[in-house]
Amino acid sequence: MDQKESAAKNERIAPVYAGAASNNCRGKGCTMTKSITAKHINEALEFRHACKKFDLNKKISEDDMELLLQAARLAPSSYGMEQWNIIVAQDAKLRAQLKKASSIVNGPRFDASHILVFTAKTASGFDKHMTHMLRDVKGANVVTAAAMKAGWKHWAKTDFKIYDTPDGLHQWAARQAYIVLGFVMLAAAERGIDSCAIEGFSIDKVAAALESFKLINRDNDLPVVMLALGYRADGSTHPRSRRDMDEIVTWY
Repeated sequence: MDQKESAAKNERIAPVYAGAASNNCRGKGCTMTKSITAKHINEALEFRHACKKFDLNKKISEDDMELLLQAARLAPSSYGMEQWNIIVAQDAKLRAQLKKASSIVNGPRFDASHILVFTAKTASGFDKHMTHMLRDVKGANVVTAAAMKAGWKHWAKTDFKIYDTPDGLHQWAARQAYIVLGFVMLAAAERGIDSCAIEGFSIDKVAAALESFKLINRDNDLPVVMLALGYRADGSTHPRSRRDMDEIVTWY
């Protein structure tokens, strides 16, 4: 897909659901043209659950899938670095390998309409990625990019202490992928699409599968979580428990 086609697609699916603000709204004074009601948000939150069994015969439409991926694209990330990627695993052979690399209990999740694999940058992969983001995506010149890199490095070493720790940068990148995961799951719920986040898998085996299909280079990217998306089968829901609000939130 060339840049013009990509831009046209992004414009077409920019409103994540009916009533959302136009993607043209930017900068000071920008307000949403229509507000999202509390009822609408609560309905989506109540609808979402970890779907254990999916209907094999129900598939997500192309438009809805594009919308969910747009929700991912517009999700925030630390320093705006987008330290993650998504692989939409639709190939039957790839999905079989992903299923084999997962725990038995997660087997039924692979009957879902779509399987997304979220990858996050490794420490070695992030440096090149940061240069790409600053120069190619954000349009910074050499001097500005160098200054931004220096500022980020100081923060990473001094404040968050992730720069010199084993696996620190990769785990930081993985946290950004989980922000994206949450955005996709909520957008899916708003469209009546079920989901189930999957961590029950071997990172080494999934990485090997992805690399065998030339989808990643393990030196630069590693899988951190998968997401099954589709429509629930009958009897797939289970009672949900949550802690009380006063236990999880402290006001001071």
